[in-house]
Amino acid sequence: MKSNLLILISAFLLYVTLGIFGACHHELWLDEAHHWLLARDSTSIQNLIYNARYDGHPLVWELILFLASGISQNIVVVQVVHLAIAFTSAFLFLKYSPFKTIQKALIIFGYYFLFEYAVICRSYGLTWLLLILLSILFTRDKRNYLLITIVLFLLANTHLFSLICTIPFFLLLIYERVQENKSMRFSLAYSLLYLAGISISIWQIIPPSDFGFIHLTAHTPWIMKEHLIRSLSLFVKGIIYIPDFGSYHFWNTNYLFTKLKIISGIVSLITLALPFVCFSRKISFFIFYSGSFGIATILYVLPLNGVRYLGYSYMLFLVSLWFDKCYKKSSVTFNTNKYISSVLLWSIFIIQAFSGVMSYYSDYRFPFSESKNVADYIKSNPNFQNFKIVVSPGNSGPPIAAYLKQRLYYPESENWGTFCNWNSCYLANNDSILKKIASALTPASNKNVLLITAYDKSKSDSLQNELTSIIGKNYIIESIKKFDQSIIKEENYTVFQLQNK
Repeated sequence: MKSNLLILISAFLLYVTLGIFGACHHELWLDEAHHWLLARDSTSIQNLIYNARYDGHPLVWELILFLASGISQNIVVVQVVHLAIAFTSAFLFLKYSPFKTIQKALIIFGYYFLFEYAVICRSYGLTWLLLILLSILFTRDKRNYLLITIVLFLLANTHLFSLICTIPFFLLLIYERVQENKSMRFSLAYSLLYLAGISISIWQIIPPSDFGFIHLTAHTPWIMKEHLIRSLSLFVKGIIYIPDFGSYHFWNTNYLFTKLKIISGIVSLITLALPFVCFSRKISFFIFYSGSFGIATILYVLPLNGVRYLGYSYMLFLVSLWFDKCYKKSSVTFNTNKYISSVLLWSIFIIQAFSGVMSYYSDYRFPFSESKNVADYIKSNPNFQNFKIVVSPGNSGPPIAAYLKQRLYYPESENWGTFCNWNSCYLANNDSILKKIASALTPASNKNVLLITAYDKSKSDSLQNELTSIIGKNYIIESIKKFDQSIIKEENYTVFQLQNK
């Protein structure tokens, strides 16, 4: 018993140490910086809601950052807040989850909980914390239904997929209340609070009519093989996740599906059948499959491919295992082969830990984004302090703006700003963007200009030549620095200096 406690304490302390060290060597990318800038640069909660209208996300994470920005406007605040959430999740999981001691350690050092939902700062870590709280509250002998409903309210307002995850838990809450002949008045109150949370979340998720990415689904056939593969691969890609570490740009890759396609099919079938091997209670099947198929339906409709979305299947799988071991109000109805189940679970946890440690190490060795290096380069050169800074495409600007702590000019929207407004201006074609960039470089202000682009080498070279032909009479255009070591290939940058002739 003491040895197990020592292992858990050591695992938690190591997790905290790695979390802090990893954050210190992680460069924030677009999504991390964008949500921080939304919160930091909003003057009120009402203004935050308005600024985030194109994001398609409920705003619990942004509200937390908005409050934190009142303490400090340093971008490090994002990482401090996110690490606090990750550390709390790890502590609660190690203390309360029913897994074996070594399994607990392997799980918290897995890909999602060491890297994707810990080092990378998004709302998904908050989702994991709230799912852990639900697991603890539902598996206690004495229920606090009001607290459960509040957690469901918060979870529904964390992410669209998190909203989907609340449905089986809310239905379970109502089922328990009916089974125990509890007061219908309180049950109605809990239902109204939950439905209010759902309504608020949906209201925030639905974007305005000029949302820039509505075209991605507007003219897409409903029945497509690619859609079906993307949605059903949620199970295997989320639970058994191995990035392609042979690629420098390993993030959001999957080794099984790119290098071992034949094996991936077999593994997919095994993963789909995994609950039948590991679960012994109906409640576990209900939580896992209702949540996962709900998310798979969203993935079928929307072209969302990030591994962060796939992690929901793994979180639901772990929560379902937790209920399978601890939820006493559901009897054991299925006999499982404990040996096969044990082998599969140990294999999954070991694979996840391997992927987590390797991803963490890769992020330590190489810049996740070159945005911080670009900002440091500009800040280190006093000659650039009075330059007008133009960034294209606009979605490559927020991380630079966050590190520079200043507004940049985004040609696509023809505005100065920090965060992105995902409206139709981001759909401009190449010719239109070129004209907008050229327009932004008019010499009326007599300011020298830094043009920062995040295009690949061939497009950057072409852009320089085309700009020279358009505005070469007024400016000398020179490529002065390239930043091309980013793990995210969309956040490699070329810096051009444009000086008045």
